[in-house]
Formats: sequence, structure tokens, C-alpha cells
Amino acid sequence: MDSTDNPFASLVKNASLGLGPAIFGACETEVTKILENILLVTHDKELTLGESGRPSHLLYMQPFSGGNVQIYVSSLDELIFDRTQMKEFNDYDVVSLSTGVATDVSDVLTPNPISYLVSSYHRAFTIKQTSALSQVIEDCRKSIVRQIVLLLLVDAESGNPESSTNLFDVIYQSLCTDDCDQITYIQTMLEEVLNHLESESLSDVSIVESCPQSSLNSLRPLVNRLLVQLSNIYYSAVQSPTVPHSFVNKQLVSAKERILFCPQRRPLLIMAIWLSKYSITAQLLIELSFPQNFSSGSYRPNEFEGGLLGRLLAPSHLHSPQSAETIFLTNQPQVGEFFTEKVPLKSAVES
Repeated sequence: MDSTDNPFASLVKNASLGLGPAIFGACETEVTKILENILLVTHDKELTLGESGRPSHLLYMQPFSGGNVQIYVSSLDELIFDRTQMKEFNDYDVVSLSTGVATDVSDVLTPNPISYLVSSYHRAFTIKQTSALSQVIEDCRKSIVRQIVLLLLVDAESGNPESSTNLFDVIYQSLCTDDCDQITYIQTMLEEVLNHLESESLSDVSIVESCPQSSLNSLRPLVNRLLVQLSNIYYSAVQSPTVPHSFVNKQLVSAKERILFCPQRRPLLIMAIWLSKYSITAQLLIELSFPQNFSSGSYRPNEFEGGLLGRLLAPSHLHSPQSAETIFLTNQPQVGEFFTEKVPLKSAVES
């Protein structure tokens, strides 16, 4: 039908010429300011978009092309990657606003990539949002998660444990607090990271096959650090053992060193439960809980006692629980969460 014969053509034409561009432009500006509040970066050094709705401090980064000061969802991966590669900052690159949401300059200039990404995820997780911008915030969170996974995989290829151990530190520190909101966002972030890592790494892997070494290596330092923390609970700083990649020393663990009833074990227990829910981290938990010749079927309970699950979950044959401890076990069903019929951990310990 020709537009001249359409009685609604004039309405459509007027709308497109009048309100359309204005609404679109306003939306772009709002999206840019939302992303600035999450990532604490800007392309707008001269503040051409105004000061309202922006953080009090932002890090200026060169626009990708054409001097456009807007930040687009389509460029988030590149923008976040470039930000994580920045190690040194100049004072003149910090854009300060006289008004706006109060922001600590140290958050803007964080050089540690994992710390920056986790804090950005936290801002995305807690930011007040409208239904119209909820998808923008969700896309930003996904970009942050993709960047965390990329850092883990790149570090694994180069043999650098930094990103994995930094991620452990962030998770552990949050679990040592009583801040339920902080623990919630950390758990959500870790679940999204592990889900993305598994979707990328295990898409072509059979359920009976082992996880790819590249994926295991990306999180191996994190799980190693978990075992080190468990081991260090009863060691002084001088006697602190090195990362136990294997059970070569065959050192027996005394009853005193059982941490089943130690309050310091709680954040480590929670982290182990989180990690047990995913194939990659569950395999690493098992690897650090049995001697290297586990595949041969030879169980060595004394060595299992020095492993991760043995230290964390299995009641020790070296120590008979007292009445108060028995009550604790009754009220803590998650203590035996790792015991399964296919992996007879308890029978191995009691043999």
C-alpha cells in the first residue's frame, strides 16, 4: 500500500521524525552512564554528556574510533580487556566530577585485574536498575565473567598462578565475613565463572572422559590454595608446608591436626561445597584427596588423611568424636556431602 493511502502514515512519519532520534540519543547516554558506574571508565574526558548520574571519579580511556564518547554494549569485551591490561596510571587520566556518586579513587586505579573485575561485577550486581536497562547490566556482567575466564585460561597456558590464586583470595576473604550480601554476590559470580568455563571447555567432552588439562590448570592453583589453607590452620608461619602437589612425604596427620571441629574451617568448607558442584573443580578436589596411584586401586588411608577431603570432611579414625562433637555432626549434614557409593572415601579411611 502506498503511504499516501495509509491513514496512519502521517502519525508514523511524525513520530519517526520527532521523538525517535531524541529517545534513541537519550537511551545511548543513559546506557553509557550505567556502564561508567559499573566499570569506572569513560571516553568522555570533557564531560560533554554532563555530570549527573556519573561516578565522582572515572578513568579516561581513548575512544575506539571516531572520538565517540559513548560506550556501547557491543564493545564491552574489548573495553574491559584493555582496562585489565593497564598496570600504570597517570593522574591526568583521572576524570573528577564535583558531583556524582561517591567513588574511591583507589577503586578506579586498581591495577590487579581480578580485583578490578570482581569489584566491577559487584557494582553490576548491586546497581539500581530500571527494567529498560536490565539487559544492558546483564550483558555487562557476562562480559566481566568472560574476561575472568579468559584471564584464568591465559595464565594457565603461561604457567602463571596469579589470577587463580587472586580469585581464591577474593572468595576466601568474603567467606570470612558476616556480610550475607557480599557472600551472595561472590557465590553468584563464581557459579557464572564455572558455568562459562565448563560450557567452553566441556562441550565436546564425553561424560566418562576426564576434563581437559587446560581447564584443570586454570583452576588448579585455586584448589591447591584451598588445601594449603587447610594445612596451615595448625601450622605456625615458620612450619607452614609448601603446596602439596603430591603425597611424597607420606606424613601422618595426628588427631590434633584434624580440623573437623575447628571454627576456621567454615569458609573453607563452604568454598569446597561450591567447588564440588562443577566437574572441573570436583575433579581437582579428588586429585588433591588421594595418592597419585589412586587409579591402581591402592588405597592408603594415612595419606588420604593429609589430603583435601580427608582434612575437611571425613571423620578421622585417629580421633573418636566426643559427645559435643557428635551433636555437631548430627546438625551438620553437609559435612558428609562428598561421601558417595562410587567413591568409598569413608571405607578407605576406616580400613
